[in-house]
Amino acid sequence: MAWLVVLAIVVVISGIAFALRKYKQKWKVIYEEKEMTDELSQKYNYLLDHEVRCKLHEVAAKQPVVGAAAMQAGGLQAIELTVHVDDYDRAMELLGQFPTHQTHSPTSQHFTSI
Repeated sequence: MAWLVVLAIVVVISGIAFALRKYKQKWKVIYEEKEMTDELSQKYNYLLDHEVRCKLHEVAAKQPVVGAAAMQAGGLQAIELTVHVDDYDRAMELLGQFPTHQTHSPTSQHFTSI
């Protein structure tokens, strides 16, 4: 009887892991900065204004920082702009048309906080 409980737990954990993996595969990183910048914020809002499904993620540094650099970095992180895989081609096209010196409309209702 105990093996049925163990089997059920393994099946549930496997299902959750599979669902998380599938969810993460639906989003692609399209742009990355070390910190929140005006350009990142404007690109995010620009894509939202054009109805592209996108998100901002704060992630840990991809390269481990050692020694004195680690003390200066203070938990160095990056911010990624990700788009849904179905919107990826459209987002790339829109970012190709993105004005380099754009000032975003103050009437925009999109928030850039994470």
